[in-house]
Amino acid sequence: MSELGFGDIRSAHGLMFKFITPDGAAGIEIAEHLWITKQAVSKIVDYLEKSAYVIELHPVNLIYGIIF
Repeated sequence: MSELGFGDIRSAHGLMFKFITPDGAAGIEIAEHLWITKQAVSKIVDYLEKSAYVIELHPVNLIYGIIF
């Protein structure tokens, strides 16, 4: 990915992108698909959000965020 200008993306990030649909995905859904903890997903989302690859919205009627 670094050859394409995405040097800050790792293989774990790519796996996560696979499960984010145009309608978004809940962190718990990604965690279940990747067999990792919700905390690990949260850490990756924080990193990707700071790098402007994803955004996490927290709708009022949900207790969890939706990742786009």
